[in-house]
Amino acid sequence: MEFICAHYQEKFFLYLPYTAPHVRYEVPYLGVYADRPWSDQEKIYAAMVGRLDRGVGQILDLLDELSAASSLPTCDGLSILPTLLGNNQDLSERFLYWEQSAGKLRAARRGDWKYRDGQLFNLANDPHEDHDLASQQPQLVSQFKHYIQSAHQPWSP
Repeated sequence: MEFICAHYQEKFFLYLPYTAPHVRYEVPYLGVYADRPWSDQEKIYAAMVGRLDRGVGQILDLLDELSAASSLPTCDGLSILPTLLGNNQDLSERFLYWEQSAGKLRAARRGDWKYRDGQLFNLANDPHEDHDLASQQPQLVSQFKHYIQSAHQPWSP
């Protein structure tokens, strides 16, 4: 919140790495879910989702207060503000790129396709990424490789 207050008058990118609720659920407190007639796992999951929702809501409320919602950062020249505000926006043909370990692990996604470490997956048919289709889709692999190469920015500590 301090960063947003300090930089709201300029363009900025806010990386907000909430951990998505997943197995081995952990949360500091159960809050309003403590007395629900649910299993402990269901209570913890609900508390995790609620915590994430509150955190994002606080940021959006602050941006509204600062009248900065209209200047939220864009990615690759494409404003994602409609999506952030809950409106329909077709991003299916847009590449999404991410990397881990200072650029050692790179991946990209476009529509139903995901490319990582030389492997290509159709997530619509293979959500667990069990079947590598790279040899069957060389043109798509080439597009992903080119995109990843152009999207990567050298990293230095």
